[in-house]
Amino acid sequence: LARGEFLSEEPYEEWAVEAREEWRERCLAALSNLGECLALRGSYTEAIESCERALELDRYREDLHRRLMLYHYCAGEQALSLRIFRSYARMLESELGVAPSPELVALKERVEARDVPGVDALRRYPRPRRPLRFPYSLGRTHFAGRDAEYALLAERLREASEGAGGTVAVEGEAGIGKTRLVEEFLGYARSRGARVLSGRCYERDLGTPLEPVVEALGPLPATDGADTRGSGSEGDSRYLWKARLHEDVARVYGAFTRQLADASCDNGRGGLVLFIDDVQWADPATLDFISYLAKRISGERILLVFTYRREQAPGLSGWLEGLAERRAVSTLSLSRLSREDLAQILGPMSARAFDGLSSLASFLHRESEGNPFYAVEYLRWLIEAGAVEIDTRRRIAGLKSEALRQSVLPSGVRTLIRTRYSGLSERARELLELAAVVGRNFDLGLLGRAATSDESDVSGVIEPAISSGLISETADGEYYFSHDKLRQALYDDIGSRRRRELHLRVAGTLQRNGGEPTELAHHYLRAQEWRPALENLAASARKAEEAHAWDAASENYARALEVAGRLPDSEEKRFELLAARERLLEHMDRREERAAAVREMFELACRLGDRARIADVQVRRIGVLMALSDPEGAAEAGREALAIYRESGDRAGEARAHRELGYVRWIHQDYAGALEANLQALCIHRDLGYRQAEAGDTSNIAQVYRSMGDYDSALRWAEEGVRIDRELGDRLAESFKINAMGTIHRERGDPKTALSFHLKSLSICGELGIKNLRATQHINCGRLCLTLGDPEAALGHFRSAARLGREMGYPRDEGYALMGVGVCLERDGEPSGAAEAYRQAIQLLQTAHEDSGLPEDLLGEAEAMTLLAALLDHSLHRPM
Repeated sequence: LARGEFLSEEPYEEWAVEAREEWRERCLAALSNLGECLALRGSYTEAIESCERALELDRYREDLHRRLMLYHYCAGEQALSLRIFRSYARMLESELGVAPSPELVALKERVEARDVPGVDALRRYPRPRRPLRFPYSLGRTHFAGRDAEYALLAERLREASEGAGGTVAVEGEAGIGKTRLVEEFLGYARSRGARVLSGRCYERDLGTPLEPVVEALGPLPATDGADTRGSGSEGDSRYLWKARLHEDVARVYGAFTRQLADASCDNGRGGLVLFIDDVQWADPATLDFISYLAKRISGERILLVFTYRREQAPGLSGWLEGLAERRAVSTLSLSRLSREDLAQILGPMSARAFDGLSSLASFLHRESEGNPFYAVEYLRWLIEAGAVEIDTRRRIAGLKSEALRQSVLPSGVRTLIRTRYSGLSERARELLELAAVVGRNFDLGLLGRAATSDESDVSGVIEPAISSGLISETADGEYYFSHDKLRQALYDDIGSRRRRELHLRVAGTLQRNGGEPTELAHHYLRAQEWRPALENLAASARKAEEAHAWDAASENYARALEVAGRLPDSEEKRFELLAARERLLEHMDRREERAAAVREMFELACRLGDRARIADVQVRRIGVLMALSDPEGAAEAGREALAIYRESGDRAGEARAHRELGYVRWIHQDYAGALEANLQALCIHRDLGYRQAEAGDTSNIAQVYRSMGDYDSALRWAEEGVRIDRELGDRLAESFKINAMGTIHRERGDPKTALSFHLKSLSICGELGIKNLRATQHINCGRLCLTLGDPEAALGHFRSAARLGREMGYPRDEGYALMGVGVCLERDGEPSGAAEAYRQAIQLLQTAHEDSGLPEDLLGEAEAMTLLAALLDHSLHRPM
């Protein structure tokens, strides 16, 4: 064309067709090869996608359908593999008038038998010892956690083989392992000589009525009125019984029942098991036949087993009730697996040297909540993500623990969950979306108010979800999603704009009904309403601080500071938040974080040009710089703060600066200067009538006198502080001063009186519910009990302190307490227990030092090592 040579129309069309055909074949080959490579890597989900893309180019290619069946089967999706075959067979029959090749039919039969060469291991079924207890068959994957259920099915088989037939319904949520349990049992039944027939119902299947039953009965010889084999003539209907079904339903059902009875008798003593899977999707004729059969096999050697999903049971409610009324069925409900069950499943899959089995089992159990399908999907996701390493023998050999902190929803889990919601009405789904926004637990009243509906209306709309097990109800009348992944998948499927609208609607409802600040902050954050989110985060932080939940308070302050950055002109609000967080960090003894907060406050104050704020920051810098061993900088900051406060006439600020300067001088052992500064602060506070500040000054003065060795003056000032705290009703401050009085008595050589004061302080901390202070007081009391020669009482205090430290996650407190436990056990003649306590204390104090960097934690670790070394040395030299 570029040379001006115009081609005739006919050759051009011919070449275009050839080019398109060549392109299609190359694409097919590339996609097919890509799928095979992915399958060899074990990435079956991606292999399936590649194969499905190839089928879009040629949907009649049998080799592609064969690959797709294999990939689904290797991914553990036997039902989907069989569905691929059925769909392909129908398409060939309806569109081309041909049947699948014998090779593909053979693969379908292998998949049904779970005996695919190269995929399934040789199946050998054991001969259970008598008496029969928990028989097992070995499957393609490991089977655990169903001892009682398996034993019940085995017992029902024994009864049926003796002529007392019956029906067992196995029910449970999707993915709980209903089919797997029955298939394992069927393997055992075959090993006992039973004849096994099985059929499956398929979702949205357009097959003929009774097809699962005909599929199961296909291998049996025909009985009059029930020819279950296909007709060879095109003029005949597909099944002879299909025409007769409309003429005489009872005769057809009776013929099928006789077929089963004859087959059970012909099979010797083994009997017969008929299994129909997923009857929640069964057609009406199949349900009618199951009901017909169940009511007539009590005297036959037939065991009928069928499964159904719990969440779709409402659609079967009338049918199930009819069976139950005639006592024609016993129901076996499957619950979720325990963490130990998952560990048992993972064990044989892991290499001997793999040491992360417990962590992996805990992660899978936490994410799946014991649903086996979810657990397997999470394991597959970890393998595909490279978090779980597989060795050359295809065993789990390594684990990257950081991946276990991620929260994801694998595609297989998401797909299964979506099918569970598919049967709900649009109104029910809207309400459940709103519930997912509220959280896993929700109240119908709140849901109704947020949806502007009556509670009774809401209850009626979501009743199908409750009946199906998607939603559960507590004894207190509250509701929750039965699995958090159900909520997460529903929440993730909501569009971002609608999600924000729903969060804002829930927040408004909670605001009108006096909701908790933490919950309000969560919803305003998700709605991206930053100003109310900031207000509620600050309120939540203050509330947590008042409850002495300091970690939660610190986290809320940090999040509030992040939100403040999104608002215009927020510098003043940011300064207030930093000030509140700095005070909290001082209580928590987080020096580096506190120093960073003060630096940012100083920069903000200078930028705002606010002298009062600059003075406030300078006072805060005194304590920070002293904690960072910079006394000269602390003194300079104190002098600058005093100058600003005097210039502005702020007496309260001046007193605060004097107090902080007194602390600096006390640290430098300038006790006269420290006493003068604290007395100046006391005079100002008394003039202003600030009683609480006055109590604090008396405590500081007592501390200075204690350091000077003047214990009488120290006790007098401490008692004055306790009197003021009692007048003000400040129990926490009172406990601190009583503790100080105990310390003073201990230092002056009166441990008995000291113990009485520490016990009083412990009692107050117990009343206030402050765990960290209780732990400290238990340690103080334990040490005094040892001094007084009462190791038994001391041991009780140290163990209580260790328990509190463990509950709070404070390794320092737990470590020091265990050191005391070791000393007590050593004195009681239990060297092995003492050695173990010392070892634990060393590890905990090492962790505390790594977290804090404080030298006292390192000294504590060294002290514990010294105690352990002395104990071991003594045991080596102990006479035999």
